Amino acid sequence: MTNTRAWHTATLIDSAQQGYVLLVGGDGNGADTYEIWNRNIGTVSTGNLADGRWRHTATTIRDVDGTRDKVVIAGGENSTDVVATLEIFDLTPPSPSMDPVVIPMCATAEDQLAGLPGKPKTMHTAVYVPGRKYIYFAGGFDNISHTSPTDDICVWLVGTEEFKATPANFKLNVPRGAHAAIVLEGNEVLLSGGMTLDDFKMTATGTFEVIFEYLNSDNQMIIDVGKPQLTLYPRFDQKVVKTSDQRVLMVGGIKENVGVFGVERSAEVFNP
Repeated sequence: MTNTRAWHTATLIDSAQQGYVLLVGGDGNGADTYEIWNRNIGTVSTGNLADGRWRHTATTIRDVDGTRDKVVIAGGENSTDVVATLEIFDLTPPSPSMDPVVIPMCATAEDQLAGLPGKPKTMHTAVYVPGRKYIYFAGGFDNISHTSPTDDICVWLVGTEEFKATPANFKLNVPRGAHAAIVLEGNEVLLSGGMTLDDFKMTATGTFEVIFEYLNSDNQMIIDVGKPQLTLYPRFDQKVVKTSDQRVLMVGGIKENVGVFGVERSAEVFNP
C-alpha cells in the first residue's frame, strides 16, 4: 500500500477475477484517500475522498438492472468527529473513480431541499438486499466516544441513488453499535450483538433482531423489525457468515463481564 491504514475497508471490485481491490480510508496517513491494489502489480491508482474516514462501511453493487456498478462508502469517523456523509466509487470502465458529489447520510431528497444535515454514523452495519435493491444502514454510534448507540435504520435505494423516507417506527428495538448483520432469504436481515446502553452503562448485548416483510390485511407489503430475542452469549465486534444450508454462524468478538472486556472464543448458530 502507498499509505498506512487501520479500520479501513478492502473491497474486491474486479468481476473478471484479476485481483483488483479497492482500499478506502483508515486511521493513518491514508484516512482521506483510496487506492486500487492488484495482487500482481501492487497499487495501480490512488485518489482522494471528500471526507477522511475509518470504521465506515463499503458495499459493492454489481450487475443490478437500472443502476451503475459502484461501491457505496458510508459513515465512519476521523480524528475529530463522526462522519455524516456517503460517497460513491464509480466502477465504470475504463477509469473507475470517486464521484465528486457527497450525499448527506440518511437524508432524503426532501431533507436535503430543506437543508437538513446528514446523520453521523460509525461502527454501523450496511447490508445489501438484492430482492429489494436496498441497502439497510442500521445502528452505529453518533459520537466519537462510542457512548451513544443509535436505533435508526436508513434505507438507500440502489437504482435512484437516494435515501428512502421510512415510517417513524421503522427502527431497531435495541440501539446498538459494533454489531453484525447479514442478509437472509426472503429479504430478511439478521442483526446481532453489539454495544448498547444498559442502566446508563455501555455493555455488550446478547440480543438479535430481524428485519422482515409481510402482507397486511389490505394486501400491502410491510417491512418491519421483529422483537429482540436472546443469543447465547453477549458479544460485539463479532463476525457472521451464512452457511450452505442458510444458517448463520456467529463467532468470536469481544465479551464483557462486570466492566471487564475480553476476547470471546465461542460460536453459535442462528437457524432461521
